[in-house]
Amino acid sequence: MAIYRLRMQIEEEFRDIKSSSFGLGFEHHKSRSVQRIAILILIATLASILANIIGLAILIAGLHRRYQANTVKTRRVLSFHYLGLRGFVDKRFTLLCEQYEAAVLNLRTIIADNFNG
Repeated sequence: MAIYRLRMQIEEEFRDIKSSSFGLGFEHHKSRSVQRIAILILIATLASILANIIGLAILIAGLHRRYQANTVKTRRVLSFHYLGLRGFVDKRFTLLCEQYEAAVLNLRTIIADNFNG
């Protein structure tokens, strides 16, 4: 079950980077240069990391329900990446330094838990 969950997270991250509806719109790059694509992937990866940190901070701050259409309250519905992108464009959202630091620490814990067993 853990392997399937990790696979789904990886597929969601690809969707978040490629899709213009849910993510960064990488599907529209139209580049044929390998070097340019490599640079675009690097930029998309950095933007994705930042979006995940912002999304996690939104969750920690308890503001994630502001961005979801349904009323599910028992579990997280939206990905950290999607939440981060919505928070980034939301003029009402401000990120306190403490929330950012807590999000980075939580993200480190999530990464350690997934890669260390």
